[in-house]
Amino acid sequence: MYNEEQLVHDYCAHVKSAMNAIHDSYDYEILLVNDGSADRTLQRMSEAREADPEHIAIVNLSRNFGLEGAVWAGLLRAEGDAVVVMDADLQDPPTVIIQLIEAWEGGADIVHAVRAERRHDSFFKRLSASVFYRVLKSMSGKLAVQPETANFKLLSRNALTELLKLPECNPTFRSVVPFVGFKTAAIEYGRDKRFSGSTKYGLRNMIPYALNSLTCVSVAPLRMIFWLIPISALATIFFLLLFLISSQDVWRTAFLMAVFISAFSTLFSFALSLIAEYTAQIMTEVKARPISIVSEFIPTDRNN
Repeated sequence: MYNEEQLVHDYCAHVKSAMNAIHDSYDYEILLVNDGSADRTLQRMSEAREADPEHIAIVNLSRNFGLEGAVWAGLLRAEGDAVVVMDADLQDPPTVIIQLIEAWEGGADIVHAVRAERRHDSFFKRLSASVFYRVLKSMSGKLAVQPETANFKLLSRNALTELLKLPECNPTFRSVVPFVGFKTAAIEYGRDKRFSGSTKYGLRNMIPYALNSLTCVSVAPLRMIFWLIPISALATIFFLLLFLISSQDVWRTAFLMAVFISAFSTLFSFALSLIAEYTAQIMTEVKARPISIVSEFIPTDRNN
């Protein structure tokens, strides 16, 4: 949670209400991760824990590290036989957790919650998400990337143990989960509108996150740059021949060549940007800094 003071109590109430359906079979804990909020989110978390210290734990980060930092901070401290990751805006209904658990009981180590519909999202959000998942799936190679899935998913203890062994310093949760393999299932659900407040994840955050996800899952974009070489060579030969046979229409030929140069300048700029993105990822990994830093962890009372 980042600046979600309005949501804390409602989120806890909805999750506990959903979990009441299986309280005879399972114990559970809710790990609330405060991602360096500047409002009263941490205070609301403390109030929620005081009201239910048996089930609520708090992971307080030293500053705002972003979505991935918060997710991994929670994963590192989750102790259950199965762990469910979800955002706190209640767009992902907590009742779906029961369906994820049922699929896990059926033998799945990883259960994806698949967004069957996004009627409350804007047209741009639906379009950009569709393009992103198509590109991610096309570049994923042997990885079984599930379209229309975000961070809302269940991992068995076995799958989580293997996931936490990965050495990346800058992992993207939704991209690295398919890497560990194991038996996988998917549960479709309808996404609700945000319960209250406004999203803290706008376009400025979405673009770097999408780039991290794509570069995390594959080096295919780098290999695509190779095809600029034969395309550029063939286009150069074509325009050279065109220039030689159309001496009476020099201006038209010059215009076409200008368009060609402009188009390929754009492509080569894109290629350089792509290389720069991968280089930035290498620099991040070489530094080997932790993805987030926890300033305080308050476990449930039964773990004290």
